Amino acid sequence: MLRLRLFYGLLTMTLLLWGVGAASMVLMRECVTRFDSQLQSDYQPIDAAQTIRTLTATLNATYLPSLAGPPPAHAPDRMMYEHLKKAVEDKLQIIRSKPIDEEHWQGVMMRLDQVINSYFAGYEKFFTMQAVTQDERERLIVYMGSQTQRLTDLTENVMTLAEAKLFGGTAQIIQESSKNTLFVVTLVLLGTSIAALIYSQLIRSLVDPVRSLERSIDLKRKMAMVTKRL
Repeated sequence: MLRLRLFYGLLTMTLLLWGVGAASMVLMRECVTRFDSQLQSDYQPIDAAQTIRTLTATLNATYLPSLAGPPPAHAPDRMMYEHLKKAVEDKLQIIRSKPIDEEHWQGVMMRLDQVINSYFAGYEKFFTMQAVTQDERERLIVYMGSQTQRLTDLTENVMTLAEAKLFGGTAQIIQESSKNTLFVVTLVLLGTSIAALIYSQLIRSLVDPVRSLERSIDLKRKMAMVTKRL
């Protein structure tokens, strides 16, 4: 009977410890998974905006220096332009697919679409050789510089808004993580209380029989002494 009590007591304590540990691991894994998912989702607009700035800088460095010289005899090769333009449009679509529920975001996206259309319209004028005279080519350089600056400013706004959303989501996850930590601490305290109760019961199961045996031995000893006197 004593062995059975000890076995069930130790088994209960072991299961309790495993249960608390498993709950802690599940909560931690869920928190990490949500953080990774939130980070990947909210960082995509930031990465897309930065990539757009890199792509437009590559376009400008490739084609605009030729406007400083005389017009070429043939239209420039636009193969790289088409490739980079497609990449810009893909990144812009990524930004559109991650909307932020703010009125300012909608305004930024509307202006960004307009500026990108104007930017590519300037390149179409460049490739169709509509800027022939030196004055026209200089005006086109100024125009493309202006559109590039506007594009840079708007992508900066996109990154700022996306970063605000990212930090807001991170703060929310940290808050939920604090709640999970409180829950785990509660489980640990509850488990410790139950373990202490089980431990006290085990001690009683061990001590009480020993005390009973001790009382029995004392009683027999006293009875033996009384018998001798008689």
